[in-house]
Amino acid sequence: MVYDLNALFAKAFGEFTVNVQGLSRGMFPLEAFYWGQGGARENFSLQIRNIVEHAHDALGEHPVIIGECGIPMDM
Repeated sequence: MVYDLNALFAKAFGEFTVNVQGLSRGMFPLEAFYWGQGGARENFSLQIRNIVEHAHDALGEHPVIIGECGIPMDM
C-alpha cells in the first residue's frame, strides 16, 4: 500500500510526506520523512518500486497492476 496519511486526514498536501510502508517494515522514523514536492515524488516512487519488486520476486516478470494508492478522492 502507498499512503500519504497527512493528505488522507487533512484533505490537502502539506510540506512533507511520511513513508508509512517503510515504517511498517521497521524503517527508522526520522528516515521516513520526505520534504517538499520532490520528496513526495521520491517517497511515492520508492513505495511503488518496492511493491513492484516484491511482486516480481514472488511471481516472476509479469505485469503488475496497482489498484489503490490511498490518495483521497475528495481532494
